[in-house]
Amino acid sequence: RLGYGNETINLGNFYPILAVYEDGKFVESPYYDLGDPFYSETADYEVNVSAPEDFIVATSGKLIENSNENDEGKTYEGENLRSFAIVASKHFKKITEDVSGIEMNYYYLNDKTPKETFEEIKNSLLFFEDTFGKYEYDSYSVCQANFMHGGMEYSGLTYVSNILEGEVKNDVIIHETAHQWWYSMLGVNEVEHSIIDEGLAEFSVALYHQKAKNDVEKYDRIIKNKKESYQTYKNILLVMNEEGLSSGVRSLPEFMNSFDYYYSIYNKGHLIFNEIYERNGNDFLNALKKIKSEYNNENINVEEFVLMLTKYLGNAEGKIAKALIYGEDFEINQKNKTA
Repeated sequence: RLGYGNETINLGNFYPILAVYEDGKFVESPYYDLGDPFYSETADYEVNVSAPEDFIVATSGKLIENSNENDEGKTYEGENLRSFAIVASKHFKKITEDVSGIEMNYYYLNDKTPKETFEEIKNSLLFFEDTFGKYEYDSYSVCQANFMHGGMEYSGLTYVSNILEGEVKNDVIIHETAHQWWYSMLGVNEVEHSIIDEGLAEFSVALYHQKAKNDVEKYDRIIKNKKESYQTYKNILLVMNEEGLSSGVRSLPEFMNSFDYYYSIYNKGHLIFNEIYERNGNDFLNALKKIKSEYNNENINVEEFVLMLTKYLGNAEGKIAKALIYGEDFEINQKNKTA
């Protein structure tokens, strides 16, 4: 996240964020080597960036003005951001467009189909805005970067690894774009409750293919692959006589390793929310939209999230949602309540 490669300088998690004050004290944020160990309030940023003339700079904020008479730096602003990130490169090419008042940017290095990628960025953001509520920021930038993982989300800015291509690249972009809702605008303690933001981001990718692209085949394939890989991991743990895969509501240090985290949060988390969606259909999507609206620019914990689902889906479905989220395990082939 914070480092450089042959083509990009990545400045993620380098700039101060606003600490969370809970239960009469500030919440400490130790670093863990898996997951996204971040928890913050939203804040307004005004950041001056100075860079050599041959560098193109992408930031979480929107360019406002030259900051001084010598034109040595440029000022970027953003309101209600969880974090402020920058990617800089001499090699960037850029596509930019005003989309419904949002300055949308794609900074790319080696993308063979940049226009098609930009359309995916635009379409996914507009779909999530229509489905989950207003996109709150003035700009959104996606940056190809020298990055060892698939992608990374920041408020108003997303990394996508430049080694990715095709559908994999696009699905990473869609996942990270969904994080603008599930992490940035609706905040969570990612150390304690990462099942909310990661589970919902994965769920949002499949939903986008089903509803926005009308690709039911891919939607079904995503769910099928998640179920099969989840079951395979359970079988491996059984052979190893390891417990694992207990509730996804665990602190990062409670996961055995990165595999346990991935299958418990990305796979199981997705399947949990998919199960609630399959049972409740658009009622679940409407509930998510209302939750985002009520907690916009605030943080929500798992207990509050379950209470909100109960409020909007009713007591019976709320109890099922709670059992799925907190349960030791669950059956992923329950009969659907609605289409």
